[in-house]
Amino acid sequence: MAILSYRLIAVAGLFSAIAILPSKSLARDSVPCIAVFKFEMTDHSLEGEINGVKKDEQARLGLLTAQLRQWVESGSGWKNCDMAHVTAEADASNLSACGCVQRLAQAVGGKLAVLGSVHKVSNLILNIRVDVFDVSSNRLLIQQNADIRSNTDSSWKRGLEWLIKHRLAAALASLGAQP
Repeated sequence: MAILSYRLIAVAGLFSAIAILPSKSLARDSVPCIAVFKFEMTDHSLEGEINGVKKDEQARLGLLTAQLRQWVESGSGWKNCDMAHVTAEADASNLSACGCVQRLAQAVGGKLAVLGSVHKVSNLILNIRVDVFDVSSNRLLIQQNADIRSNTDSSWKRGLEWLIKHRLAAALASLGAQP
């Protein structure tokens, strides 16, 4: 008899857990999204002037974009917008100068638009910057920077990790993820 009661309790618990799943999914669907655009680079270094665009730095820009999007989805209280149908136009644009970010973010349903950039002064001195805009007003809400020393995958990654942990997390939390 006791085994039967435990089985009934276990089955009831399973059905309760299943009943909760859709409501959590619906709650996640009501969280507004952030349009996180690709990181861009401004290279004022002598090396950049002589050699032009470097493949390893372009790859690092992609790594920073992925790192920021992963944090938005898993640690910020917000969710990423599906950028698929604006990616081609965004990739072909100089986002910091095009005047198109608000329109592209609206097209994907974004409440906020995020632009990331890396400014390279030399192979030793770089700056990572993240700007967050309110899409409805196109107003700059957050602008945070982190200086890094050395031009490597790990220094770029650590720089963005520091920026997220010490600047962006609190700033985005203050905006809330309310619909």
